[in-house]
Amino acid sequence: MPRLSDLLNQPRLGLSLDSGSADSSFKAVQVLSEETLWLEPHSLCLMPKPFSHFDLFKAAQPAALIYHAQTAPAESLRLWCQEQELSLITLPHPQSFERVQEAAFKLLLAEADGLVSPTIYAYLLEALESDKPEKDMLERLEKLCAAHFALYNAWGGLLAQAGIMNLNERALKLAEGKHQTESENLWVFQIQLGGMAKAKLLALGLEDRFVPLLQTCVQLLAHSLQHKDLQLELKSTRKEALFEEWLLGKAQDLRFRLASYSFDYGIDYVVMVARPKKQRKAALEPYLIALKERGDGFFTGLDFPFLSARRESHCVWVISTSNTAMLAAFYEALWSAEEGPRLGSSLPSANYADLNKAYQQAMQALDAVDSQIGYASFSNLDPIYASLQGLPRDRLEALREAFIGRLQKADKSGKLRETLKAYLKNPEDLTGLAKRMNVHSNTLRYRLAKIEGLIGKPLSKPETLAQLYLAQQMDALLED
Repeated sequence: MPRLSDLLNQPRLGLSLDSGSADSSFKAVQVLSEETLWLEPHSLCLMPKPFSHFDLFKAAQPAALIYHAQTAPAESLRLWCQEQELSLITLPHPQSFERVQEAAFKLLLAEADGLVSPTIYAYLLEALESDKPEKDMLERLEKLCAAHFALYNAWGGLLAQAGIMNLNERALKLAEGKHQTESENLWVFQIQLGGMAKAKLLALGLEDRFVPLLQTCVQLLAHSLQHKDLQLELKSTRKEALFEEWLLGKAQDLRFRLASYSFDYGIDYVVMVARPKKQRKAALEPYLIALKERGDGFFTGLDFPFLSARRESHCVWVISTSNTAMLAAFYEALWSAEEGPRLGSSLPSANYADLNKAYQQAMQALDAVDSQIGYASFSNLDPIYASLQGLPRDRLEALREAFIGRLQKADKSGKLRETLKAYLKNPEDLTGLAKRMNVHSNTLRYRLAKIEGLIGKPLSKPETLAQLYLAQQMDALLED
């Protein structure tokens, strides 16, 4: 066990032995208050404020009492400590009790070779009671281990940091365990809840002997994140109820209820809708749950006020902002290991009386998404495509059959339709088109001639190109 002399010999702490022996050893550290109900034997007792429960000392036999005062301790306190054979140490008032506490913990960790004693566990546990438990936890670790720490959520968003962490994105993808950077060790610890990755703790410059301490902190952080999840789940349920009421135009006191979620009534909002490209029905619900969690985490990280809801086949977010430039970044945040969803967004709107209009805009943009791109805004929506959406499916199928029915039946390999799609984008430059398609120009001309024969109309006429473009848009609609 460390001795009092190990603390007294650190000039920066400013400690002075008033009475008793400097050779006394201690195995715990406790900060005394009027709420203290018990003392651990051989503990170092820090008394920052007046304390009256001295009867606790008789049974516990602590190692020492550190007294914080501007003047010397009262004679009665000195005599009492002598009677109890308790070392009395004074700490000048400008000096910090926290510094003494940290120094004592470091000595205990050194003696225990990184193992976590009950007193250090209690010190770390206190962090979970603060307003920012994850940040407080990392700051305590930084003081104890003299390393740098960062906590990231499952999609790479920074939750808390203590110290300097100049790491690239590759570091976030490292597996759990010890890694070597250019100058220091980097430890990666996975935090899981319910068998799923919840967060990742990175420790730069961490000595191996502190790994047991970090493993304990991982467990504590998991409890903290689980508690936060429960709070967010309750808040999410309330947000979802408000969204449904607002969508139906039945929300009472809308202005004040939105204000409780930091919405500034009158500021533009945007609706975003996401759904999987393809998903089996049995796997749809867990996919949507994970999708909504990633989306909520994205906007929480940006500190954007938002509402969200999980519906039968898709997820919806209403964000208090007019910034639609985030669409691509939001799409990347929603990306999972399996696939990225389709994503559509509405125009910015300040009409809080008609959320349904913005919702329908986002749904139309979603339906118009090119499967190769993955996301679209209503502002970029093709007006022809939007018009076709209003036609019944059987009418669309009949028109498509009239325009390109023979072509579809004859084109078993799909090469003719691929060629037609590329040709409609730039019908003037056949040489450049052949290069982009990586085919000979004669091959391209042969395919175009075959297309003309199957549709029975020349590609040189504008009305033919217009009909083929319409057929292409119908194809996209019917595929969805």
